Amino acid sequence: MNKAHLFILLLLCASFASYTYSVDVDRSGVASVTLSMEGGDAVNVSLPEDAMNFRIVGGSYEMVNNTAMVSAGKTGLAVFSFSTSMLTKKTDSSWKLSFSPPDGAGVRIYAPPYATIENSFPQPKSVSSDDSRLAIEIPYSKQITVYYHLDELPQSEEGPDYLLYALIVLALLVIAAVFLRGKLPPRSSAHIAQPPAAEKSPSLALTPGKKEMMETLNQNDLKIVNHLLGSGGKSRRNELERRTAISKSSLAMALNRLEKRKVIEMDRTSTTHFVKLSDYFLRL
Repeated sequence: MNKAHLFILLLLCASFASYTYSVDVDRSGVASVTLSMEGGDAVNVSLPEDAMNFRIVGGSYEMVNNTAMVSAGKTGLAVFSFSTSMLTKKTDSSWKLSFSPPDGAGVRIYAPPYATIENSFPQPKSVSSDDSRLAIEIPYSKQITVYYHLDELPQSEEGPDYLLYALIVLALLVIAAVFLRGKLPPRSSAHIAQPPAAEKSPSLALTPGKKEMMETLNQNDLKIVNHLLGSGGKSRRNELERRTAISKSSLAMALNRLEKRKVIEMDRTSTTHFVKLSDYFLRL
C-alpha cells in the first residue's frame, strides 16, 4: 500500500467519526455537559475550573491541566459527561451561555421549556420544544454564545399544593361519614343496656324497724342479735356460745328461731359455722 492509498484510507476513517456536544442548562444556570463520540481519535474537551461529577461510558479519559482527553477505545463508542455552573452568567433578567465545543462537534443546547432565546451566535439551525425542555441545534463554531431569559415558573413546577390535597381528603372523609351514617340502623332505646338501680346498702344502725323486731324476741334471741350488731353483723357459732353464755342446746334452738324469722342467716359450708344478720333484718 503506497502513501496515497494510506492517506485516502485515513480520510475515509475520519469521515465516519461523529462527535456531539450537548449542554443541558437548568433554571439555576447549572449545566450538564455531555460528549458523545463514535469512532475517530481522542477528543480534547475544555473543562471549567468548577467541573465535577465526571463520568465515562464505553471509553476512557485522561486529565491534562484543564482539558480532558477522551478516547472511544475498542468499542468505538464513548460518552463523557460532567457538570458545571461556570458556562452561564445572569445579568438582570437575562442569562448568557458561552462555551467552546470540541473541534468539529455538532452542538445541541437544552434549556427549560419556558426559556425564550433572545440571541445566538452563530444562529441556530433549529429550535424545538416540548413539555420537558427547549432544544436548540447550533452549527459548530469555536465559540458559541446564547442569550436567553426564563419566563415565570409554571404553576405545575412550583411543587404540589398540599393544602388543596388536604381539602380534597377532608371533603372525601365528610362524604364517607354522611354515607355511612345513612346506612346505619337508627338507635333504639330497647338495645341500650341500662345500669342496674343502685341497691340500698344494709346498715347496722339501730333503726325503728330493727327495734320493733327486737322487741318481739326472747332473752336468748336478743342476746344473739345484740352480739351480732356489735360484731359487724357476723360471728362464729362457738364465739356466740362463749360471748352470750348460752348453752349449746338453747343456742341451737335460738338460732333456729331467728333463721326462720329471717333475722339471721347460717353459713354451714365450713366446719366452724358462721352466723350473720340477714339482709332482710339489716334493711329494716
